[in-house]
Amino acid sequence: FLFQMAIYFILAYDITNFRNPKNRLKLPVNVEIPVRIAECFAIMVAIITQDEVGTAVTLIRDGFDEDLVEAFPGATKAKWGWSIALRAFEGLFGLLLTCLLIMQSTNVLDLLLNFLAMEFVSKLDDVVFVLAREGFLGFLGCVVQKEAENVSDTCYDVSQRSRKSRKNATCVTNVYFIILFTSMFIGWVWICVNQDSGMYLCSKIFAQHGDEALPMLGSMSGLFLLQKQSFHRRNRRLGYKDNRGSLLAYCEKQKRWTLSLPKDDVSPDDWTPCNWYAASSESEDFDVLKTATSQWVVKTSTNIFVPLSQHFLACYDCTDNLCAPHGSCKEGKCMCGEGRYGLRCEYPEPCQRLEMEIEQHDEGFVKTGESYFASKYYRLQDVETYNRPVYTSLGDNETSLSDDTDFFVFTGVRWILSCRRLFPELKDVNDTTRLAEYFKTQFRGHSTKYSASYVSEPVYIDTPADAKVSPLNVRWRYSALDNDQQLRPDLQKGLIETSFFCAYCDEGTNPCPQGAVCLSDGTCGGCPKDSSGTMCQIPSKFISNGQCDLQFNNITFGFDGGDCCEN
Repeated sequence: FLFQMAIYFILAYDITNFRNPKNRLKLPVNVEIPVRIAECFAIMVAIITQDEVGTAVTLIRDGFDEDLVEAFPGATKAKWGWSIALRAFEGLFGLLLTCLLIMQSTNVLDLLLNFLAMEFVSKLDDVVFVLAREGFLGFLGCVVQKEAENVSDTCYDVSQRSRKSRKNATCVTNVYFIILFTSMFIGWVWICVNQDSGMYLCSKIFAQHGDEALPMLGSMSGLFLLQKQSFHRRNRRLGYKDNRGSLLAYCEKQKRWTLSLPKDDVSPDDWTPCNWYAASSESEDFDVLKTATSQWVVKTSTNIFVPLSQHFLACYDCTDNLCAPHGSCKEGKCMCGEGRYGLRCEYPEPCQRLEMEIEQHDEGFVKTGESYFASKYYRLQDVETYNRPVYTSLGDNETSLSDDTDFFVFTGVRWILSCRRLFPELKDVNDTTRLAEYFKTQFRGHSTKYSASYVSEPVYIDTPADAKVSPLNVRWRYSALDNDQQLRPDLQKGLIETSFFCAYCDEGTNPCPQGAVCLSDGTCGGCPKDSSGTMCQIPSKFISNGQCDLQFNNITFGFDGGDCCEN
C-alpha cells in the first residue's frame, strides 16, 4: 500500500503545476475529436474496473459484527473503519490520476499507454499479495506467506444481512456508480468546454517578424490578443489578432499556422487564414506558441517561399514572473517600478530628449538639398507606436506643426526618421495634440501611406539593439521603396555613422559628468574643465593639447583627442 501510494504522490507532483493558476493540471489546450471520443470510453472503463472504491462501499454496506471478529481474531471496529477509509482513498486517488492522465493525452496512442500504466500501478498491491501467498517473497520469511494464505482463505457469513437488506444493498451499489459516473463526466465536460473556449491558451502573445524578405512583415509585429471565436470554427483552433488588424490563425487546408492581414471589408467568417504573408511549418498543434521554435516561411509578391530570418513568439500573459524584477502584475498588465518601461518592464524609462553627437553635426541627416533633419528631438508624452515612444523636433513649449517638423517613429522592427511632409495623412494636422491622437489611433505601419528618408537596422527583441527603448544604439541606412512601394533599407548604400545620445540628465540612469549638477530642466550645470552642452559633451578648447585629461578619456571625446594612449 505504501509503495503504491508513494508512486501515486510522485506521479501527482509530476503531472500538476500549481504555480500556473491558468492550467494547474497541465491539460492540453485542445485535442482532436477522435482523442476526445477515446477519452470518454477510457474514463468509463477506468470507473468500471476500479474495484477498490466498490469494495469499500460493499464493506460499509455489510457492516461490522461478531462474524467478522470470529473470522479475523484481533479485528476491531476502528481497524475495520481505517481499512475501508484507506482502501477508498487509494481507489479514488488512483481513479483521479488515471482520468487526469487520460485528459492530458494529445493522441489516442498516448491515451492508451497512460491508461494501461495506471491500471498496472493500481494492481500493484494485489500483485504483491499474490506473490506473498505463493511464497515468492521468501526474504520476508514464512510468516508473510502464512498471513497471506490466512487472509485469502478466510471467509465469513453475511448472507443473513444480505437477505434482509438486499434491496438496500442494490440501491447503495447503484448510487455509488451513479455518483462516480456523474462526477467524473461532469469534470470531463467542464474540461472539454474550457478547451474549446481557449481557457488553457495564452490570452496575449507578443510576435515579431523579420522584414528582410518582405518589408511590410515587420509592421505586422506587436501584441496579439486571443480571439474567442476562431476563423473557420470547424478546425477548433482559436486565433490571435492585434489592434492593427494582423491575424495569427490556423489554415486547415495547408495544416499551417499563418500570419495574414484580413481586409477591412471582409467579415471574420468569410476570411481565410490560408491567404497569408508568413506561415509556420506544417503543424497540427492547437497552440501557435508550439511553432515558436520551428521554421516559418514568407510568401513574397512573386509567390516564392523564403525562410523567415527572424521569428519571435512568446506568451505575454501578465504574471509576476513576466514583470519581474522591475515590476509586478496588477489588473492584467505589468505595473513598472520607478524608472522602468515596457510590456515586461524590461527597459529603462525612455529618454526625454535626444541629441545628435556634436562631432557629427557637419554630417547629420540630409533632408533635401542643403537642409538637414533636426539635431534635437523631444519625447511626445504618453504616445507610443508598437509599444515604443515617439519623438518630434518640437521643443517642450512648441505646439504648432509645419512641413519641416521631424519625428522618430517605430514601425515594429525598425525606427524611421521622417517629417510631416512625407505623411500625407498629416496634411491637416497642425498641432501636437492632434499629432499625438494620430499616432495613438490611426498609424499602422503596414497600411498607412507614408515615407521616410532613413530607416534603422532591425531592432529585434532581446538583442543588443533592443537594450534601449529609444533610437539611441541603432545604426541607420538610407531608405528606398520596393516594387510594392513598401519602405525598406537601401542596401546599395553604406551605413550612416550619425548617432544620438540621451540629452536629458537623471541622477539615477543618466547622471551628469563628475562635478556637474543635474538641473530641473534636464541639462547639466557647472560643467567641468570648461566643457559645455546639455550634458557637458562639448569638450573644452584644451582638448588635444598633448596632455591626457582623464575627464575626456572616453570614446565620446576620442580619448581626449588622441592625447590619452591608454583607454
